[in-house]
This record gives sequence, C-alpha cells and structure tokens, in this order.
Amino acid sequence: MSILLVLLGAAAAAVVGWWSYQQDQKRRAALAAFAAAKGWSFEPGDPHGLADRWPEPPFGIGHSRRASNVMTGVVDGRAMFAFDYRYKVTTSTGKSQSTRTYHHGVCVLALPAYLPSLEVGPENVLTRFGNSLGLDDIELESEDFNRTFRVRGAPRFAHDVLTPRTMEALLRSGCPSWRIAGAEVMAWDDGKNEPLRVLASLAALEQVVEGIPDFVWKDHGAVPPTGL
Repeated sequence: MSILLVLLGAAAAAVVGWWSYQQDQKRRAALAAFAAAKGWSFEPGDPHGLADRWPEPPFGIGHSRRASNVMTGVVDGRAMFAFDYRYKVTTSTGKSQSTRTYHHGVCVLALPAYLPSLEVGPENVLTRFGNSLGLDDIELESEDFNRTFRVRGAPRFAHDVLTPRTMEALLRSGCPSWRIAGAEVMAWDDGKNEPLRVLASLAALEQVVEGIPDFVWKDHGAVPPTGL
C-alpha cells in the first residue's frame, strides 16, 4: 500500500510539474510577443546579470537567485528593463529543512542623473507596528498616502520628490513597491510579470520621474527630463 501511495504521489507531482512547465511556456511566448509588439528585445535568460545587479531587497536575499524573461527597450526616451526575478530561502529547525521560492515581477527605468535613495512600499500591519516603535517612516502632507505607503529615505528629498500631484497619482495607480537607486528607478511586486502588469508598473514609474521638480534634477547636475 505504501509503495502505491509513493507511486501515486510521484505521478501527481509529475503532472503538476508538466502543467506548470506548459503554463510557463505559454506565458513566456506571450511576453515575447508583447515585447516584439512594443519594439523591445526579449531574452529567456539573463544576459545582463540582473539577478546580482542590485544589493537592496528583493535582491541580495537567499540563494539560487535568477532573472529570466528579460525585456529591454526604450520608454519615452528612457532605457528600461522588465523581468521575472526569483530567489530561494532555506530554513532549518535542526531536525528538518525546508526551502521556499519567492517570485517578483520587476521593472526598471533609467534616470538622467544619480539621485539619493528613496523607497516607497505598501503600509501593512508589520510596518505600522514598526512605526509605533519609532522606526523610520517619513510622514508626508497626505494622510491617505501615509496610511497606504511607507516611505524611507532622506526626508527633504522625499518631500521634494513626492509632490501632492505625484502622491495622488500613486494612490490612484495602486503602484507596487518602488525605489530610486542611483541612476535608476525600479518597481517590483509579488508574482511573475504579465504584459498588463508591466505596462502598469512602467506607467507608475513614469509618473514618479515626470513628477520630480526641475530643481531636483538641476541640484544633482542633470538637465530636467522636460528639457527646461
């Protein structure tokens, strides 16, 4: 009986694995067609070394880090990347060991200058608890924004970048977590990329970039993207 159960379990695992592989292949084909329609390049693998390019979360965590389904191109004159990212975390109790795989869809836009770090992510029960302990979370003029998002970075820079118009746009878009990292701004969310998800993330990032006041670009040695 035990042998039969083992065989049935193995057969079920094989069926699930085959179905998952077929779904991944369909999604990859859809992403490749989407990239081609946008005039972007598509690579199933990671020729740019994206999995190890950034040190901040969700990167630099766990092991077996991998980027795949990489799209590269230009959006309104700005270089972009969009890709799937996954890593694994193995935990041990001393008696047993388990491994969990985490998936994120990532989009990146190039900036015309290096800017200070600024990170905005969804507020939740854990982050609100951290706020109550006095952990860093910048409070802005919008109470709705403060309740919805957690902001980390230099307070003055955060207030300069997150103008009332930008905050309103981000509240409407339901933007995932995003970060200004040097000369790039990136957004990431749980799960894997889909065409509509990529478009929504890139649109949110463009709202952030276009909302940065001209004096911020000039203060950091760049011509404003508006050309003014």
